[in-house]
Amino acid sequence: MNKRNERVGRRALELAAIDARIFGTAAPVRTRAIRPRKSAVLLLTLAVVGLTALAASAGHAHFRHGSSISCTFSQTTFANDTVTCTGTGGLAGLGNANVKFELSGAGSATYFCKNPGNGTEAKGQNKVPLVIPPTSITVAAGDIKNGNLAFFGPSGNTLGPDTATAVQASGKDAGCPNDSWTTRVDSVFWTSVKVSIQQPPGTEIFACTASDPNGLSGTVALSC
Repeated sequence: MNKRNERVGRRALELAAIDARIFGTAAPVRTRAIRPRKSAVLLLTLAVVGLTALAASAGHAHFRHGSSISCTFSQTTFANDTVTCTGTGGLAGLGNANVKFELSGAGSATYFCKNPGNGTEAKGQNKVPLVIPPTSITVAAGDIKNGNLAFFGPSGNTLGPDTATAVQASGKDAGCPNDSWTTRVDSVFWTSVKVSIQQPPGTEIFACTASDPNGLSGTVALSC
């Protein structure tokens, strides 16, 4: 009798298992088995996206040995000062994205002050700041060869020119006794210059600069 009861019990368990498979009670088991696979796919997708972003960035960019950037300043007239930058060598370790070279800076101008009474002139006491619009070159990612790019891309190794130009200044701004005095430009000069290297454009990877509050002149090597 006991053996028969055991056989009946085992059969009941088998039938219950069949019922579970038929009526869906085993679904949670299948769901638990699938979840790890979905997680693995998600992690793999995130890894691929991360690697793609890394490949497009310039995380390992560096100057090739002996590379440098210098800028030459020249006053074509007393009312403006022009700068052109020259690159020697180039970059290595770049990613797969466009590269932008942007030349910018700041400058000042000084003025003569003219006496409204007798017409005599004297130098104004102030340096008037100038806003200098930047100039730039953007190099396509396709011009980067095995992570290497010569300054400043296929267009050549010069960046610029960019010009600081004086603006009209009031007597007060120029440091004259008052606004009744009229002004004319004495000199214009750059006080700082910057070559920003960006990959992709908008993300700066190197900033090469030089500055002198009394004015930059001649040829100046930039510090990167």
